[in-house]
Amino acid sequence: MTRLLALVLLCLQGHVAVAGGRITLALSTEPPSLNSMAAQDEYASFLLRHLKEGLTSYGVDGELIPGVAERWELEPTRAVFHLRRNARWHDGKIVTAHDFVYAWRRIVDPAIPSPYAYLLYPILNAEAIVNGEQKAETLGVKALDDFTIEVTLERPCAYFLALTAYMTYLPVRADYVERFGDAYAADADKQAYNGPFTLASWVHGARLQLLRNPTYWNSQVVELDAIDIDHITSDPLAVMNLFADGGIALANIGVDNLDLALQRGMPLKQFKVGSLFFLRFNFSPDRVTSDPDLRKAISLVYSPRTLVDKIIAIPGFETAGSIFPEFVSSLGIRIQERYPQPPVSMDIEKARAHLEIFMKRHGLEEPPAIHLLTSDSPGAGKQAEFLQNRLQLALGLDVRIDKQIFKQRIAREAQGLFDITMSGWGPDYDDAMTFADLFASWNPNNRGGYASAEYDALVAKAQMTLDPDERAALFNEMQILLREETAMLPLYENALVYLQDPALTGVVRLRFGGDPLLTYARKLSGDELASDGLTSAQQGRAAQ
Repeated sequence: MTRLLALVLLCLQGHVAVAGGRITLALSTEPPSLNSMAAQDEYASFLLRHLKEGLTSYGVDGELIPGVAERWELEPTRAVFHLRRNARWHDGKIVTAHDFVYAWRRIVDPAIPSPYAYLLYPILNAEAIVNGEQKAETLGVKALDDFTIEVTLERPCAYFLALTAYMTYLPVRADYVERFGDAYAADADKQAYNGPFTLASWVHGARLQLLRNPTYWNSQVVELDAIDIDHITSDPLAVMNLFADGGIALANIGVDNLDLALQRGMPLKQFKVGSLFFLRFNFSPDRVTSDPDLRKAISLVYSPRTLVDKIIAIPGFETAGSIFPEFVSSLGIRIQERYPQPPVSMDIEKARAHLEIFMKRHGLEEPPAIHLLTSDSPGAGKQAEFLQNRLQLALGLDVRIDKQIFKQRIAREAQGLFDITMSGWGPDYDDAMTFADLFASWNPNNRGGYASAEYDALVAKAQMTLDPDERAALFNEMQILLREETAMLPLYENALVYLQDPALTGVVRLRFGGDPLLTYARKLSGDELASDGLTSAQQGRAAQ
């Protein structure tokens, strides 16, 4: 999933009872879409995690748990899911197997392009349908009855169950799509909800409100009455001011306000997000970065440790040397434990030699200009300036920074309007494939256009391999190939440093889409706060 350094803030309003209450949340930007068949960003993922529920979901410890499906049987190329008979949409209608079949068929329909259709490729005929070789009705999913779904897989898939918790696999009501057409899910009243909350209102660019869904089958675990999203801001100093004034209960901390938080002795928390940030190169023939020697030169002139320690300077961030972050595993094997790959070492002399080869090959007398695309957040801007400075000093490259808001950055990436882009990717599901297939030639999120028959073959083999050791070895071959061809340049693995009001509990931090999970969140009672040893001043702040 495409990642930015998002800000998610919470504010407790008034004296909220333990059994209920309201929280106010602010996002750094609103999602481009809340259509689960088209959404591809973390903002939509966060909201849809609370508004809808798929066959599986996540529990209080971040573990995969039953969702609409109460049980299932898994075979190498077949899965059968048994749906709960008490799972309902917000209007009281029953959630049926047909709602899943409809959504999945629509996602792979080439007439309705979905950026995440490839996540359904493990299902029989999905890829052929996307390529126009089969009809959507041939997708390997059937509603055996209203409460039973049979899935036939194209090949064995070790991670299929994990996929079913992701937003692309959510059910969709056909009557809403038919009624609203292209406007489906564009506003609060234009889709149906079967999750712990409903979207009561959405004023674009300003606010959203989520209300507790009384028809949710597991509503007894939901203690919040409402989530009010009243602020959309990416200003980290404004966030700090809100927290300092006692107005917000959870605030992300960035490099711009970390020192202030430390000076005030605020109790910082940390969460290993699991996202990878990297440089994405444009492989289009008309772009200078299609040349392997220029890419190699660029990869050899920056210091990963300097970037992480001096420029980002946020606790928990780690340098990266591979497409696979440290936590990523495959069938119980952590790739970086089995096959560690350290960051590329800086070597200015070699970098200049590669640049010279590039310039001679293209008959250039001066180093070329480089178009560097990045987001408009303060942190991304500092990182872009660091790279700009390094490339200018070491190689004489004229790097022109193009800062864009989230929607525009994604659009310009998709159009290929860059030489290099500072990208981030967060895991969609719990398996190494969520990172590996990012550079497969068929993946629409491979926006740099890297294409390698050898890499595609490795991905295809890993998709169907069930042997843990063989599969881990395949992922190792992938990371080696990407480095040899400088297909991308890993920068760092990020972490979240944040402040949390002591009165807020039950917040679940998720790596795999939908962070933070608020389904189980609540405000501690006065007695609970007292038992935790909070002072009267702290309790007063928590109640604000």
